[in-house]
This record gives sequence, C-alpha cells and structure tokens, in this order.
Amino acid sequence: MKNFTIVLLSIVLLFAACKEKDTTTTHTKGSEATLTKYSASDFTKSDLAEYNKLQYYLMLERLYAKVADSTITAYNDEGLTEKLTPVEFNAKHSTMQMVQAPNPEFPNDPFDLIDTLIFSPVQIGELKGLSINKDKDVFVFEVADTAKVYFKWSETSSIFNAEQLAMVDLFLATQKGLISYQSLKELGESTFAKMAQQLYSWGTEKGSFETDLEVYETFKFDKKYTKQEAKKIGGINEGFSMPNPDNLDDPTDIIDSIKYTPFNPDSIERLRTYFVWQSDDELNTVIKTLAYAPLYRPISSGYKLPPTPLFLLKAEDVKQKQNDAEKAFITYFTMALTRNAGTFKTAY
Repeated sequence: MKNFTIVLLSIVLLFAACKEKDTTTTHTKGSEATLTKYSASDFTKSDLAEYNKLQYYLMLERLYAKVADSTITAYNDEGLTEKLTPVEFNAKHSTMQMVQAPNPEFPNDPFDLIDTLIFSPVQIGELKGLSINKDKDVFVFEVADTAKVYFKWSETSSIFNAEQLAMVDLFLATQKGLISYQSLKELGESTFAKMAQQLYSWGTEKGSFETDLEVYETFKFDKKYTKQEAKKIGGINEGFSMPNPDNLDDPTDIIDSIKYTPFNPDSIERLRTYFVWQSDDELNTVIKTLAYAPLYRPISSGYKLPPTPLFLLKAEDVKQKQNDAEKAFITYFTMALTRNAGTFKTAY
C-alpha cells in the first residue's frame, strides 16, 4: 500500500504539472450569443509512460485482491488444472527470508530471539511481467523464469476496468514480449512519437479527398490553413553574412543572406488536447475532447518562446484516422489527464 500511495501521488503530481490553458470562446446562434468554457492540457511522452505504469500497478493490486477473496482462481500449470490457494499464490510472488525475531513466548526478553521465515512481496517493478494468449484463454503472471501463475483470461479480464483493458489491447496490437514496467514505458514513448508524427503528417500532407483533414489556426475553428501554409509553420529563417557571389574576387564584398531551415517534426516534445466538460442524460460529468495540436517552441530574437500550437486538428477527424486500439487508449488517457490536471478556473 505504501508503494501504491507513492506511485499514485507521483502520477497525480505529474499530471498536475501539465500545462493547462483556460480560455473562453463565443458561439453565436441567431441573435443570441452563448459563452462556452473550454480548457487545454499539454502532455509529453513521459506522461504516457507514467500513465501506463500506474495502470499496470492498479492491475496487479486488483489481481492480488481478487485472488485473496477467491473471486478468481490461480493455477500452477498452463493447463489450468492445479489450483493454488490464496496463500500459495502469495508465496509465488514473494521472497523468503530468514530473520531473527523475538520469541513470542518471552516477548519481554530482548535477547530471546528465534529464527523466523518471513515472506516479502516482490516489488512490482521487479516482476518479470504479464502475458496474455486470448486464443488459449490464458493469462500468465510471471514473477521470474521459474515462478509463474496462470489464470483464465476470460475470468481475469472481468476484474480490470476499461482503461486497463484499452492499454492491454494497444500493447498486444503494437508490442511483443511481456507486459512490464519497462515495456509499458516504451509503449508510452512510442505511442507519443507515433501520435506526434501522425498529427503533423495529417496536418501538412495532402491526402485523398475522403481522408484529408481540415487544419485550423485557432480553437474557434474559423480560420483554416492550407497544407502548404501549415508545413511552413515552425521553419526558421537565420541571417548570415557571405561573400558576394557576383564579386568573389573581392574578399571585402560581403552581403547579408538568409538561410531557411524547415520545421523538423521529430522535435515535437509536447502535444495539447482541448476539451470541454459536459453532462450526460443522467447528469454525470463527462469530458469531450474537441481538438489536438502538436506544439513547438517559436524562436524570437534568439530566445525560445513558450510551447505554441503549430495548428489544430479536430478530435473527431483524428479519431477517424486512428485504429480502434489507438482510439480507445488515447480516449482513456485524455480522460485521466484532464481529471488530474488540477482545478479549472471558470471563465464566462
């Protein structure tokens, strides 16, 4: 529980540190003007990596609890025939250590010590990982090469929430090997890199008529960029001096020139999501993602300015381009990001 509290606190603090913007935009309907509050939060590859690690931790915490109360059954073999008791399961993911402890028959005698065998749970970050074979309906919990516990995936999947299952589906669709702290960190980083590249590509490269996305200058969605205009954003013009090409024999004939360096999408380190809070038919508060933007650091007079959107793409358009696994994972991550981003100021 102590480890869980530390990890959870670190994730909350990490999301709270994400940059948050509060703005107000006006939508006019007939003669009436309504003010709609929207917010925006930035995220990086580290945010995705930490989010994945938190979901992994929560999955294992739930697994331990559900084995303890016999909601699910643990097995000692891949054929799922040899059942393990909760005590035997705990022993599987624990290390044994012999220590000197006070003799319970003489607790007041500090010198009367006896050898005692204690079990300490293996730290989650040190576990080998998880593997899933949906075809065989097997879920494997690997503590080490020689310590494995088996479950029915159809039974075990019911104890995990939609966020965790979305992460698992994305991992199975894009990665190989065991689901572990390290592999989930890599999943978060690769997911961010792919999304950054996708947003930039969709915003700057001409697609077919059916798949081409509109590119917007601001959140009001009232001004559009052409793909050519969007591709020029972020490019750098640098002034320098050079010999006059028309008079190369004169070393003193120097002219000023400008070198243009196009924007490198590999330099994108931050993405921004725009969203609004809404209420559904049952008055539950829900979050609707409205747009995504890749960010860059403009340079003015040699100084880097704060992260600024290159352009915006509507979330509904982006989702049409994503596969089901990407769409579900990013949706749940965005929900987690916004609910942990701190208190939003109301602006009307």
